[in-house]
Amino acid sequence: MLMLENVQKKLMNGYILADLPQMAHQVPKNFSRVMRLQNERVQRLVRRAYEIDFYRERFDKAGVHPEEIRTGDDLTKLPVLTKNELREWMGSLKDDLRYKDWICDTT
Repeated sequence: MLMLENVQKKLMNGYILADLPQMAHQVPKNFSRVMRLQNERVQRLVRRAYEIDFYRERFDKAGVHPEEIRTGDDLTKLPVLTKNELREWMGSLKDDLRYKDWICDTT
């Protein structure tokens, strides 16, 4: 109940009410178009990742092919990447002299 009271207080704030018309113009009018664009970007990202040996090996080991990933919901089919696996892969790139100037160690 307290949460509803907080929401009500915020809505009663004149600044928020004044901003509502402007915010309405920022909401995508065509949701299906936005979803189609998002899905195209997911597909493109997965295809590009598959071109990298490290990710291709992971995808193949998990039995996942880029064509199977069509929406954001399909991303759950991809294998989980742990921090240690990523660190090992990045460490192997550092050992490859071709990439030594590409990697910067910062925190």
